[in-house]
Amino acid sequence: TLLSGDVLLPLAPPAGESVLAGRLQPAPALLALFNLDVPGREADTLPAQRVTTGLNWPDLVLPPATLAHLEEVRDWLAHGETLLHTLGMAARVRPGYTCLFYGPPGTGKTLSACLLGKLCEREVHRVDLSMVVSKYIEKKKKNLARVFDLAEQRSWILFFDEADALFGQRTRVDSAHDRYANQEVSYLLQRIEEFDGLVILASNFHANIDDAFLRRFNAII
Repeated sequence: TLLSGDVLLPLAPPAGESVLAGRLQPAPALLALFNLDVPGREADTLPAQRVTTGLNWPDLVLPPATLAHLEEVRDWLAHGETLLHTLGMAARVRPGYTCLFYGPPGTGKTLSACLLGKLCEREVHRVDLSMVVSKYIEKKKKNLARVFDLAEQRSWILFFDEADALFGQRTRVDSAHDRYANQEVSYLLQRIEEFDGLVILASNFHANIDDAFLRRFNAII
């Protein structure tokens, strides 16, 4: 059983040696079970990429009201677990936190997300929405599910840039592509609502987001 492909994978033996001389390496499924990385594997398959910044929280220059809203998000990251479990609010409050950052390009939406992660020691991963909508819907669902699963295990912040491309006014079902797009949006909304961490969606224009989606946000900043 130990030698099955689900647990250990044999590597090629040294030249001239028997097959028994080859080393064994843990299979990706085994590494995932223990929450270990498979070098090079995630970057090739996940529709997400880690984003960072060399700046720090004091470098963020924003109007006081906007900064106060961001500090509320920071407080949730710092004390959300205490609120839900220690204070017994898990039955009344949804476990995750979803917010919309909106404003013209260059106003600091991505930077704010990165600084929240840096301040609270959380990795921020930007999801590539261009890889979400596809006729290969089941494959994309599987990759998207892996993003959320890893984010829950590792306390990642998920950042969806240019979210109005996917969460804009509801798509009329005039073609097969529209049906695929609507299925992807429904699945993504379901995963966001079930996610117990922070999800940030960014848009250049607040008015581009469908009102039905806006009602799902904990904060609009």
